[in-house]
Amino acid sequence: MSRLYLQLLPTFDLGQHPASDRYKPEVFRAFFVESLASGGALTIRECQTGRVIGSSRFHGYNAHLNEIEIGWTFFGALTLGRYIQR
Repeated sequence: MSRLYLQLLPTFDLGQHPASDRYKPEVFRAFFVESLASGGALTIRECQTGRVIGSSRFHGYNAHLNEIEIGWTFFGALTLGRYIQR
């Protein structure tokens, strides 16, 4: 099975995120619903267990330029400080 590894580079300081209240359930729920409705939602799974540990999504596909955005990524609280975010 082939695997795709991506290097994700931060584009801004987390303290400057436009949705500073994204930790609130009602704000996150709206983000989650929008992600599912986008048709490009992905789950991030831990290889050893298959457990869902986060999510990301595709957006802004441009066939002419052969490009797509990958973002809106989050990891669950159980992954904080683990190898996953290194």
